[in-house]
Amino acid sequence: MSLVLLTSLADRKEDLESTGGNFAAGLAKPVKHAQLRDALVRVVTGTKAETAKPAAKPAESTLADRYPIRFLLAEDNAVNQKVALRLLQQFGYLADVAHNGAKAVSAVSTRPYDVVFMDVQMPEMDGLQATRRIREFESAAGPDKLRKHVIIAMTANAMVGDRERCIAAGMDDYLPKPVRPDALRTMIEKWGKVLHAPAVQPSTSGETTTFTRKPKTGLPSPTPTMPPQPASTAAAPLDTPPVDLAKLTDLAGGDDGLGELVDLYLTQTAGQIESLRAAISDGKASEVRRIAHSAAGANATCGMDGVVPALRALERMGDAGQLDGASPELETISREFGRIKAYLEKHLGR
Repeated sequence: MSLVLLTSLADRKEDLESTGGNFAAGLAKPVKHAQLRDALVRVVTGTKAETAKPAAKPAESTLADRYPIRFLLAEDNAVNQKVALRLLQQFGYLADVAHNGAKAVSAVSTRPYDVVFMDVQMPEMDGLQATRRIREFESAAGPDKLRKHVIIAMTANAMVGDRERCIAAGMDDYLPKPVRPDALRTMIEKWGKVLHAPAVQPSTSGETTTFTRKPKTGLPSPTPTMPPQPASTAAAPLDTPPVDLAKLTDLAGGDDGLGELVDLYLTQTAGQIESLRAAISDGKASEVRRIAHSAAGANATCGMDGVVPALRALERMGDAGQLDGASPELETISREFGRIKAYLEKHLGR
C-alpha cells in the first residue's frame, strides 16, 4: 500500500524526507489539481517526487505579445495594488502605480500610458476628479499632440449611482471589484483590440462601431444597481473556514508569495479597524465610509468574505451620515478579523 502525506502550508519540504521514506508522495494544503495529479503519477509509476514536474502553465505572456499596452494603476489600497499587479504579471504586463488621483494625473502628464486602471475612492483626489483632470489635460493638448487614454474604473459598486458617476466623469469602461483574472483578461483583450485597430471600437452589444472614443460609448450598459441592503451583524458560522486559502494562494502567485501577501493584509486590516474605531468615536461619517469601502474591497479581493457584509454596512452608514449602530458592526468586524488572523497564522505555522 502506498501512503501520501497530507500537510498544511506550515510543514516544510524536509518534513517529508524526515519520515524515512514511509510516504510515496507529499501534498501541501490547499491541494491543487496539478499537485494531486503529479502525486498520483508518482504513486502509480514509482517516480521520485523530485523528478515529477508539474504541467507547464499556458504562457499568458502571449496576451502582452498580442496587445502591447502601457498600464498605470491608480490605487491607494496596498493589498489591492499587489493583487492587481500580480494578475497583470500573469498576462505578461508590468504597470506603474499611482497611490492617489493627484499622482495619477501627474503620471499621465509626464509619461505615455495607454490604459489607466482608476480606483474611484482615493485620498487627496478621487478617481472621478482625476479622470476629469486628465480629460481636461487631453483637451488642452489637442488631438494631434496627445492620444486619449483609456480610463477604466475599478470599484466595488457598493453605492447606488457609482457606475453613472464613472460614465459622467469621462471614464471609458468599468471593472468591478474584486477583480477576477478572467474579467481582467477580457477587459485587456477588448481594449487591446481598440488600441491596435483604431478604426473600430467595441460596443455594449458585442458589435463594432466607428471609432470615436467619446467618453460614454465604450462603457457597457450599466447593470441594475442593487438596493441598499440592511446591516448585518452576523458573522460567518464558526465551523466555516474564514479564508479561501486556495484562492489567496493563487492571488499571491503561489506559496512563495503567500507569506508576503498575508503580512500585508494583516497589517493593513488591523490598522483600518483601529482607524474605523477612531472615526466612529469622533463621528466622522465620511471617514468611516472611505475606510470601510477600502477595507471591504481588499477583504473581498482576498476571499475573506465573512467580514465583508459588516464592512459594507459601515460603508452605507457612513454614506448616509448616520453612525447609529456602527459600533456593533465594528465589533463583528473585529471578531471575524481575529478568526481570519488565527486561521492564517495556524496554516502558515506562525
